[in-house]
Amino acid sequence: AHQKQPAMSPADIQTLMSDFIFLRYFNPHIANPEPLGIVPESMINQKVRYNLMQVSAVLSVVGGGGRRKLRHN
Repeated sequence: AHQKQPAMSPADIQTLMSDFIFLRYFNPHIANPEPLGIVPESMINQKVRYNLMQVSAVLSVVGGGGRRKLRHN
């Protein structure tokens, strides 16, 4: 038998939507800002790229309320 899922609260819907928007629109551009022209390619070296990816990962964890885990290299 198929069970009916409980209704989501407005706060749950807001969290879901903000996570989606952040993870799909903002976070990728933090880790890879060149396509939008946010910074010139000449400013992004390997160390800067690594740092941007780390910032992106930390913001994902913080933005997700700690539900996601950081992957350590």
